[in-house]
Amino acid sequence: LSSRTFRETLTSTWASYMTNSPTVIVMIGLPARGKTYMSKKLTRYLNWIGVPTKVFNLGVYRREAVQSYKSYDFFRHDNKEAMLIRKHCALVALQDVKAYLNEEGGQIAVFDATNTTRERRELILHFAEDNSYKVFFVESLCDDPDVIATNILDVKVSSPDYPERDRESVMEDFLKRIECYKVTYKPLDPDEHDRSRSFIQVINVGRRFLVNKVQDYIQSKIVYYLMNIHVHSHSIYLCRHGESQYNVEGRIGGDSELSERGRQFSAALKAFVQEHHLSDLKVWTSQLRRTIQTAEELGVPYEQWKILNEIDAGVCEEMSYEGIEEKYPEDPTRTWFSGWSRSSWSWSGRATCWSSVIRPSCAVCSPISWTRVQVRC
Repeated sequence: LSSRTFRETLTSTWASYMTNSPTVIVMIGLPARGKTYMSKKLTRYLNWIGVPTKVFNLGVYRREAVQSYKSYDFFRHDNKEAMLIRKHCALVALQDVKAYLNEEGGQIAVFDATNTTRERRELILHFAEDNSYKVFFVESLCDDPDVIATNILDVKVSSPDYPERDRESVMEDFLKRIECYKVTYKPLDPDEHDRSRSFIQVINVGRRFLVNKVQDYIQSKIVYYLMNIHVHSHSIYLCRHGESQYNVEGRIGGDSELSERGRQFSAALKAFVQEHHLSDLKVWTSQLRRTIQTAEELGVPYEQWKILNEIDAGVCEEMSYEGIEEKYPEDPTRTWFSGWSRSSWSWSGRATCWSSVIRPSCAVCSPISWTRVQVRC
């Protein structure tokens, strides 16, 4: 198999394992509540774990239909002409969702729009039912004026809706746009009207959550990721361990200690941390000695995670590259990858490609919710 064919086969097989029918994730919330941010982050994560996912942002469709944006009046509920345009854009976007899920191999479509009325949500539900799609709602609720103002200034000022507009006029117009949506906004009702729906409500950018009727594994992954997402920026440093004795000897795997140059690297890493004033560090390592010894030099607390251990080489563990070629004279590259393309089971005792996706997933999600600096060796 070529690398591309292998990757496509792996993605298709893994996606069918994760999902038993296509899912439409429907974003809900007033403007400036972080819906697009969550949509992009969630889509990136789902694609990373092997589930083909695409965002359909209704704002893009609106801007294509209406070339120039004038003011918040376009979003008034009594602007009948604009309401017809907005509904038409939603229908066009849903047809693109259908094409993606039915014809292009997609498994999840993220419908990124306000979807603040029950009428709009019922339209989407009927569309999904007609096409045998599952629906999962993600509602962002926020009444913190500081968060809303920050989001407007950080994101909306540079929006295509406001070319060459100053910050004050953007803020004024956008706040009026929000008021237009508030007139008809009906949040999800977990007690009565929407109690049979599958959804998560993200309240005040993650201070609280309400989760209702999760249907399947992929929805649980979505919930897990959204409960760990963080809207504030922070730094994550990924660091390879220092050179090990097995690196010097040309062997793979194993649990050898650092070489002399590896210890020098650890000292240099400590100097880097001190030079850049990386205080309040949270450090993670694998359970292998070479990573632990690299972190110990930093002189700060660290956690050992089994899921960060190097992928197991099976019968080739601790062998040199020359030894592998001598014992397994066939193409070493084909030997190394052939087991991964067969199934989720290990081949020749080595870890599979499935495990290389599954094991690190929570290690990737968890640090997203931390606000302090993190180093991972």
